Amino acid sequence: MAETFPLRLADTPSTLTFNADPAREVYREGLFMGYRYYDKKQLPVAFPFGYGLSYTQFKYDELKLTVAGDHVDGQVRVTNTGDVAGTETVQIYVGNQASHIEKPVRTLAGFEQVTLEAGKSATVSFTLDQRAFSWYNPAKATWQLDSGSYLVAVGHDSRDLPLSQQVALTSDQDNAEPITSESYVGDLLHDPRAKQALETSGLAKTFEAIAGGQTTDDQMLLNMPLRAAVMVGATPEQVEAFLKRVN
Repeated sequence: MAETFPLRLADTPSTLTFNADPAREVYREGLFMGYRYYDKKQLPVAFPFGYGLSYTQFKYDELKLTVAGDHVDGQVRVTNTGDVAGTETVQIYVGNQASHIEKPVRTLAGFEQVTLEAGKSATVSFTLDQRAFSWYNPAKATWQLDSGSYLVAVGHDSRDLPLSQQVALTSDQDNAEPITSESYVGDLLHDPRAKQALETSGLAKTFEAIAGGQTTDDQMLLNMPLRAAVMVGATPEQVEAFLKRVN
């Protein structure tokens, strides 16, 4: 299937805005259309994206990924475990765990088809280029690849992915964002440029205490801008000292 079938119309991403104004239609879903929305919201669905029926079954094993310069080469063994011949569409998804941006849980990055007789196996090869791991940065009007970890998952559909593996990619782009009073606290805690300035300004202990909390409030505070740190005990002088040191 090339789309997701929801359990209820109310589960769809456009349910709040569709047909609200007869004069115009506003599309506010952004990246979160189809399976990207249902996966992010962790909603059960009737039929997931990529779902298909067959008279046989397929098993996946021996996933191997190799980072080769500006792309990733992959292989996976597919076995027809049923009694009749069949064709399987091997789907490859990428989860971006490196970028501090609004992003889906995973995105379809490619697919390959293989036809197998009953009981037979075949190794399916695929290549993921740099675009499969990049996101479009409108501020720079270009596709951006960030250094860090990416999860490559392989399987039958967007919800049935039996195999996955992490790959670490290194970007040669200069993607560092300037640190300002609008920078998020959670991002600063993971930014190596900010480590020493956080310590010397006295903000480190305050922010680390928030990061160690498990409540919903603690997690929300990680997404507040630096300028709002005074709400959790920081002083304006500490914030000013941090910005001077880090820049």
